[in-house]
Amino acid sequence: MQALANSRTFVYDSPEDQDFFDTEKIRQRYEDWVAKLCGNLGYKTRRALFKNMMSVDIWLHNGCLKISPSRHVKLEAWDAIDADDVILSLDNSPEEIGAGLKLALSRCR
Repeated sequence: MQALANSRTFVYDSPEDQDFFDTEKIRQRYEDWVAKLCGNLGYKTRRALFKNMMSVDIWLHNGCLKISPSRHVKLEAWDAIDADDVILSLDNSPEEIGAGLKLALSRCR
């Protein structure tokens, strides 16, 4: 729940958010993120980091939480699996939201 509270909201057309959508800066942030994960988690290579990685997207809209699992299609690429979304409410307890996240992760392929 704290991670959601710390999340940022962006508006693509907003001048103050344009920096976030700059392609070169996106690439650099991604490379920094990968390096940080490898260092923090003790992986020696990108391949080792990404080999069994699961990914979910989490969307919050009007008090509704949608957790979408993904299918790992290439080393650093995932596709959505729309039929397997987990839909929760912010009124759910943290335990229920955690269980929903676990369920979504179990649906990753």
